[in-house]
Amino acid sequence: MANTEKVQKALEEHSSANIDEYIQASSFNNDIAERGGRSSPSDIPAPKIEWPDEPVDPIQPVYEALQVEKGLLEDVLRLCKTADEHGDYALEDALETRFLKKETKHVKDMGDLLQQCVRVSKQPGHGLYHLDKELRKTDGLTPWGHSNNPDNSDRLLDEATEDLKKEILHFPR
Repeated sequence: MANTEKVQKALEEHSSANIDEYIQASSFNNDIAERGGRSSPSDIPAPKIEWPDEPVDPIQPVYEALQVEKGLLEDVLRLCKTADEHGDYALEDALETRFLKKETKHVKDMGDLLQQCVRVSKQPGHGLYHLDKELRKTDGLTPWGHSNNPDNSDRLLDEATEDLKKEILHFPR
């Protein structure tokens, strides 16, 4: 596969993720409008940092990205609190199921990535190479992200329980 094909594939995947986010935001705005509310979304500010050229140090840019994610999480929590104070439990539930869980996972993953960046910065060349290799292998997703998802841990626990049940049923007496 040529480099241009790889770049095009990555852009298509990135675009589909953006489309999903756009659909969720539009759905949320429609829900608010249907219930007689109004929405005035604002821009999410881009981090005010440039990647350093020499030496390559990812700590500060990843830290800034983590701060943006934390700000988004605080906004969702503030919306949940406001909905609860006004007795709008349907909105609170919608916010929690659609946004809060996902945003919490994003903050956790970004925090884990920052922790990995701090670790690899001790050996800038070798450590950064291996972190970059892991991220490229998983298409930019944190390889440890599946362990941060509470749905996956429940599923893994269920699978382990099923395996134990099978062992007990097939145990010779």
